[in-house]
Amino acid sequence: RYLVSVRFAVCACAVPPCSPSGAVSPSPSSPPRRRTPREVENPDEIVAVGAALAVARLAGAIEGILLIDVCARGFAVSVDGGPCEPVISAGAAVPTREHRVLATQRAGQRALEFDLWEGESLEPQHNRHLARYVVTDLPDAPAGDVLLAVDVTVDVDGVVRVGATELVSGDRPTVGTVLASGLPRGELDRLRSQLAGEADAAT
Repeated sequence: RYLVSVRFAVCACAVPPCSPSGAVSPSPSSPPRRRTPREVENPDEIVAVGAALAVARLAGAIEGILLIDVCARGFAVSVDGGPCEPVISAGAAVPTREHRVLATQRAGQRALEFDLWEGESLEPQHNRHLARYVVTDLPDAPAGDVLLAVDVTVDVDGVVRVGATELVSGDRPTVGTVLASGLPRGELDRLRSQLAGEADAAT
């Protein structure tokens, strides 16, 4: 499981005009205005704008704006150092689940390893490696006869989960983690304690 960044997206929707004070002034006679989505290079700016709009909406200062949690970056999978195959695209609304079908490459192959990447480039070196997984207890069959539907899920909390289904039998084989990126749990605990101590010293 990985916690990924979640961004606010502002949909192109009808927005009532606002008065100089910022309050929404209804205008039934005038046609609704539509906002054209625009691209911003700095994702932090999108977060700030989305947070400001969320607060204004909760305060009742604006109406007609829809805020949606989306994936800040896409996800892809690859097998045996091959090219990445995008699974979830950047900007996909969460929660979301997509899958890609992987096949065994050797006769009698009882396990299949694949890598999960953050990014949508076909070239692995342009993406961020998240983890390597292995699916075990596959049936003994000729190369290409065992098909695995590898699903990647991003839940409402931005947590990524990976699972697999053997398409012929419908079984859900075991998916184990071979290699994971990031800091070990002990190092995270040490940094948390260090930051807490620095915060206490500052106060």
